[in-house]
Amino acid sequence: MFKTITKWVVTVNLLAFGLILLLNEEIMLVFGYEFLFGSTALVLVAIGQVVNAGVGSAGQFLTMTGHPFLTMIINFMTVILNIF
Repeated sequence: MFKTITKWVVTVNLLAFGLILLLNEEIMLVFGYEFLFGSTALVLVAIGQVVNAGVGSAGQFLTMTGHPFLTMIINFMTVILNIF
């Protein structure tokens, strides 16, 4: 069931990503001309969301299966990577 739900979520995210990839400038123009330069950031965030959807609920499963320390280490490494 986990694989099926993950496939559905990835499919929906890929459709949304395709729309964002094709219409990123138009989406940003909805908020004003000043936001047009953020269209690249929008695409990068969309890529991150597709990757997040592809991984599924891995962090929740790690915590539920008795590995909260591993989840904490992964989250800490993510914070470090985001800072640098």
